[in-house]
Amino acid sequence: MNPAARTAVKRVATRGTGRGGLMRRQVLNGVAETAAEPASGETHRHAVHLPPVRSLLRQGGMRVAEATLVPLGLFYLLLQFVGLRWALVAALAWSYLVIVVRLLRRERVSALLLIAAAMLTVRSVISFATGSAFFYFLQPTLGNFLVGMLFLISVPLGRPLAGRLASELCPLPAHVLDRRAVRAFFARITVLWALVNIANGSTALWALLSSSLGGVLLARTVGSLTIVAAAIGLSYVWFRRSLQSEGLTLHWGLPA
Repeated sequence: MNPAARTAVKRVATRGTGRGGLMRRQVLNGVAETAAEPASGETHRHAVHLPPVRSLLRQGGMRVAEATLVPLGLFYLLLQFVGLRWALVAALAWSYLVIVVRLLRRERVSALLLIAAAMLTVRSVISFATGSAFFYFLQPTLGNFLVGMLFLISVPLGRPLAGRLASELCPLPAHVLDRRAVRAFFARITVLWALVNIANGSTALWALLSSSLGGVLLARTVGSLTIVAAAIGLSYVWFRRSLQSEGLTLHWGLPA
């Protein structure tokens, strides 16, 4: 019971009984109930609810798969059995097909899919012109460095890219985003993900210059996924601690 409710109860105890006392008691009980109501609302504001983990992983996994993993798989498969040009066509056709289907269904096209399709288009045009798979893998490697620099630049501009990308997967309430520790968190993990992109680019560049095509694919899949998984785990722990510093608690699943 909050202080306002206790005051109301004390008044009931000190005033007389009888009809007048009963009326006062009813009025004061109403005051006590009204004063107690904000407590539940305040508790709700201090609880940050995220979608269920399974739902979040499913949505995020589907977006990553359709934007990057499926085109990469199609490219490698057709490269082995048909050749470079048809591999390029298959990967590019998949990306455009997904975008068209989303538009026809009037569904939102994710920023990740648009960026991946744009980069894939540039890679395909250059690879068609040169006829070399080396340039096809060199461009995303250089793209990792470019994305890392964009992430770093967004921090001093006050618009950390990690926050914008996170809002697509899991929008947070405005009163949470306005917290100082939460704003600092998004700035810091933007730097973290800039370093992740630079690390992925460095690993892929080393494999591209010193290994075979299979080694490049291994570096861009297994190596990249390992680094990304570690960064996701660190981001989660960091996010939870940032919320706790603001008196907020993190809950998975929709509020009851």
